[in-house]
Amino acid sequence: MRAKESDIKEAFFSPAPKAHALVVVEADQVIGIATYYSIYSTFIAKPGIWLDDLYIYPQYRSKGIGEALLSALCNVAEEAGCGRIDWIVAQDNEQGKRFYENVGACISESVRHARLDEAAIKRLADKSRNKA
Repeated sequence: MRAKESDIKEAFFSPAPKAHALVVVEADQVIGIATYYSIYSTFIAKPGIWLDDLYIYPQYRSKGIGEALLSALCNVAEEAGCGRIDWIVAQDNEQGKRFYENVGACISESVRHARLDEAAIKRLADKSRNKA
């Protein structure tokens, strides 16, 4: 399933947005974007930010744009009293891992990303409703 423009518009531009974006524009063209949303950690009892996507068009990489976006996101996090910013990086994304480590991120190799997709959500929700 792919996102529809109307879904993105609702998520980012509704009166109660579910997600936010920081963008870098050059000559009226978006050249980089960081999308994120709020989370809460019971481990540290503080809000946090989930960085959903950090993307810089390839021809603009290694020019400080990614670091500028992460720095701006850190400002958002500080203003919101966040204790951390979390995200995932693919195991084979060596360039991304180096970049994140260079800006001070700790990459944990000991945890694995888990996900319930829509079908799994429905199955498990149906199971709990059937027991009620």
